[in-house]
Amino acid sequence: MKFSLFQDTYILDKRTFKLFSLLLLFFLVVRHAMFYLNAGYIQTEMGFDQSIIGILLLAVTASFGCLFFWGRERINLKTRDLFRLFLIGILPFILSSIANKDYSNLIHYSIYDWKQRPSFLILIPITTAIIFAHYVESFWYRLIAASIILYFFGDVFCAYYFSIFIVFAALQHFDVFRESQSSSIFSLIYFICIMYIQYFQVTRINFFIELIMTTGYLSLILTLARFLSTITKWFKGPIFYSFNVFYFYLCQAVFFLICTKYFKAYPVIFNILLVFVLSTYFSALIKKWEEKLINV
Repeated sequence: MKFSLFQDTYILDKRTFKLFSLLLLFFLVVRHAMFYLNAGYIQTEMGFDQSIIGILLLAVTASFGCLFFWGRERINLKTRDLFRLFLIGILPFILSSIANKDYSNLIHYSIYDWKQRPSFLILIPITTAIIFAHYVESFWYRLIAASIILYFFGDVFCAYYFSIFIVFAALQHFDVFRESQSSSIFSLIYFICIMYIQYFQVTRINFFIELIMTTGYLSLILTLARFLSTITKWFKGPIFYSFNVFYFYLCQAVFFLICTKYFKAYPVIFNILLVFVLSTYFSALIKKWEEKLINV
């Protein structure tokens, strides 16, 4: 069976998948609040020297990109989808141009330098990985491409996360990612990785640990989504309306900037909920406008 990135054809039922996505996006907002609002102690972004909540959310960065590949052997895109991805992918370059900054900072930005990260940089490896996976379906070709890029450019942020996303996409060929029993195993491995990071005081997790943690983190969130889907079947509220993950990501960055200027004195949980609710609503609204524009 083919699974489309931009159509409602999921391995999970639609309700569970949306809860899965919303939970991932909520914890993404929680993680970003640590940076935008200085909420929580973080000295090593991908290492042990941070608060326990920060360590539990280490896999947020990679999970955001891997979400688009979860359970999909193939990525089938229409022309308008490719065009949308192209526009989203060049957004960091547009913002860099507006700010009169050098493009080379985007291309050569290191995974070890996290305090001066260019805006929306993660969108570059995500969009390029999705487009690559659309044209290259072979398991081995994906692995070979990721291995070569990682070998030569493993310290470069865009290349590093592109490789993670492509390897994760390749692994979706295995049925183990679709079995609910496997979620418990991956979730356990996730917590084992956290204990490993703490015990050995790892300052920056490597490629394989981050890939394993991302899989475990997604499995953990999926388990929670299945549970919530079961106990909220009666609820038909707006939370299950259509929304767009990319638009959510863009919206949350904008609303965080607003919060840091006008609401920073308010409790952190207030800002987190405000950003999450507004980003969900406006991402759905933008998607609705986009669909109307396409159908004109």
